[in-house]
Amino acid sequence: MIKQNKRTLLTEKSAHHHRNFYHLCLLLIVGSKLMKQFSITLIFASLSVAASAAPTTVKALRVNETHPTTTAYVLSTQEQLSGQSFQQDALVSYNGYQYTVYYNANRNVTIARRKLPLGTWKEVVFPHRNTRDDSHDVISMGICKNDGTIHLAYDHHNNTLQYNRSVPGLANDPEHLAWDISNFGAMTSQLVSDVTIPNVTYPRFINKPDGDLLFECRYKLSGDGDSYLREYNGLTHTWKLIGRYVQGMNANPNACAYINRMDYDVNGRLHVSWCWRDDFSGCSNHDLYYGYSDDNGKTWKDTHDSIVAVTELIDPTDSRVSGTCMREGLPSLKIATIPYNKGYINQETQATDSKGRVHIVNSYMEDGTDSNWTTSRTKAVLHHRYRDADGTWHCNLIKNNGANVNSYCRVQLIIDSNDNAIVIANGAEIYTATAANNYEDWQLLTNVDKDRFCSEPQFDHNAIKDGVLSFVYLSRNHTISVIDYLLDNPRTLTGTGLHADYYTDGIFTQSNGSAGQVLPGNPLPAGTKSVRWSGTLETRFAEPYTLYLTTTAPTTVSINDSTVLNTGKVSGLKTFSFKLPAINSHKNSLVIESKATPSDSLSLEWSGDRTAHTVIPAVHLYPDASVSIDHQQCRPCRLTYGKKGCQLKPIA
Repeated sequence: MIKQNKRTLLTEKSAHHHRNFYHLCLLLIVGSKLMKQFSITLIFASLSVAASAAPTTVKALRVNETHPTTTAYVLSTQEQLSGQSFQQDALVSYNGYQYTVYYNANRNVTIARRKLPLGTWKEVVFPHRNTRDDSHDVISMGICKNDGTIHLAYDHHNNTLQYNRSVPGLANDPEHLAWDISNFGAMTSQLVSDVTIPNVTYPRFINKPDGDLLFECRYKLSGDGDSYLREYNGLTHTWKLIGRYVQGMNANPNACAYINRMDYDVNGRLHVSWCWRDDFSGCSNHDLYYGYSDDNGKTWKDTHDSIVAVTELIDPTDSRVSGTCMREGLPSLKIATIPYNKGYINQETQATDSKGRVHIVNSYMEDGTDSNWTTSRTKAVLHHRYRDADGTWHCNLIKNNGANVNSYCRVQLIIDSNDNAIVIANGAEIYTATAANNYEDWQLLTNVDKDRFCSEPQFDHNAIKDGVLSFVYLSRNHTISVIDYLLDNPRTLTGTGLHADYYTDGIFTQSNGSAGQVLPGNPLPAGTKSVRWSGTLETRFAEPYTLYLTTTAPTTVSINDSTVLNTGKVSGLKTFSFKLPAINSHKNSLVIESKATPSDSLSLEWSGDRTAHTVIPAVHLYPDASVSIDHQQCRPCRLTYGKKGCQLKPIA
């Protein structure tokens, strides 16, 4: 006798109530009431995606906090050696690993990495030790894609360059090159042979769209300095001087540019913004300047798209001459007038979005002036500016429940895949504004980590591309903390189902064939007594998910190497619910092992705040596992099934 059941696939709701409709193409159940047996459910789901509007809120789920070290060096003041806004960068994801830099408890330069998403942090400690309680002396890090070299510059405040570079391939082939000091060269003061670089402050590395690297730094002093660019070629492994691109010395008055950040946009355009300082005091910080380059920093345009400056191919030790590069004497570079004594902090933050628009956040007093630097900073509030394609600038104040947000230290800005703006301020207060509302809707997202940290934050600008908001802080208890939030998935889902291995025994050893792009519920081959489905489960939203397994057979579910369900013996058709453990990735390794026969039934569903209770569509499932667990001891393992469920056991 044929028994037929039907299951309607419910819709998965988007953030704005646009719906994806899943259509049941075929449902087949074969069973026998007399034999008291159930059937395998055959489900094929097709996906119809409705056009969705830009989100009007930012959703984020805190999923992880890890600690590269718990013994970092902490200064007694607010500003720290590890964790300053002008580090570019201190946290970088690249090629399946995440890297961060800091000074350890002995003040040694340290770089740590972890395999994403669930690897443990492993340190490389350099011989160089910081000896000055000077928060300028940060560590900046860059990774050249073309040759996989890792570059470090550290411990600078008007002193000779201190620079290390790894062997080629260390970042491009992390599985085969040892992560230890032997794969980093000796410290040097030269990028080009026989040319020592003097009076370095605020070094930074910028990734070029072609896979090479820029190096930017200030030459000479606060209130009297120039800014220089150099370029690293990953094919020849050599540096060359581009030249002086901002002049502050030998001007009237002498000044220096304090760079917010340098970023390439999606179109390959290089953006830079800065304030000027005319002496050694922050009280003389003034104005906001901006320029961009379409030729990697050789020529510069103002906000009205006019070429106004040319980088000069001169060395810092050459004689000073009145230049052709960007300088205070070019009024079209100024995009905002901010006078002295506004509590205006130098070197804050900028970022670019998917439309090539540049965004800048700075803090200064909204009204009045105050010549006392300390008190003026307590009155500074956060301003967000962004530039339209036609060169028009817009400015909004960052708000918390309608009130202006004061800023006692520098902040960081990042733009997500929907062009929403995210700012971290004042020790992990996270604020957001949406592109859909023209960034007029600033609000506090969370301050769950308020008052824990003594440094300024650093974002991972690569992780955001995968829907992960990752940032690093120095805690007051000497801990380096990397905190991860999951945002909505920016990727287009392209899954086609899991991989299945079939067995003629009940212990997953005697093969009965395999198949790709299948779902829990596809018919099992005749003679099957156990089956293993494996691959990747990819989520769409930044929300907690509940999963539901409905089956008639003993089944174990393992997610990201952890057993989350072991049904034990099952009597009749039962549904088991369990949580999807959230990690710092939308991709989750999934293994389902079941002592199922062709007459058994098994299906997998889910639900969430914005996800209707439905069978998991095939587009969320992939036949290859994408999550790799980085165990402390790497040993060959076999996936086994027993009384304790699905487990990895070392192979002798």
